[in-house]
Amino acid sequence: MAEENNNQIAALREAGEHSPDAIIVINRSAARVEFANIVASNLLEINTGDDLRKITGLFESVMTTDREYVKSKVRFLDQQPATTNIEFRLMGSKGVPISLKCDAYFVAEKEFVYVIARDVTHDKKHEQYLVEYGARKNTLLDTLIHHLS
Repeated sequence: MAEENNNQIAALREAGEHSPDAIIVINRSAARVEFANIVASNLLEINTGDDLRKITGLFESVMTTDREYVKSKVRFLDQQPATTNIEFRLMGSKGVPISLKCDAYFVAEKEFVYVIARDVTHDKKHEQYLVEYGARKNTLLDTLIHHLS
């Protein structure tokens, strides 16, 4: 069983090396980060071999308004083999908020958690721009209609 787990982790590690997303594999029994790709290291400052406390410490960076939601998703993961599309914001190391979308999966009989995190900050800013642009367009049309009436 241990060799099968090692093979699974090796495959996940290889896939994670080539991913544009932050990939983190957490060894629950050893309470450490088994693997973190370069994107995870740069984005979240998580590295292979880090103590699990580093991951839980990251929770302090989650925006206050998103913390209960994130907690509920972590509790949900304990009951299910996966939880996906977790969106939340955290304060980056440079003091700039980062919007993340994460998926988390149990592997190797729940001994490991495989986390995929995508930085969706740019997408969120673009969505906000479209909402604001639409509001301005509607205001302009309302004004034109009012003046034409």
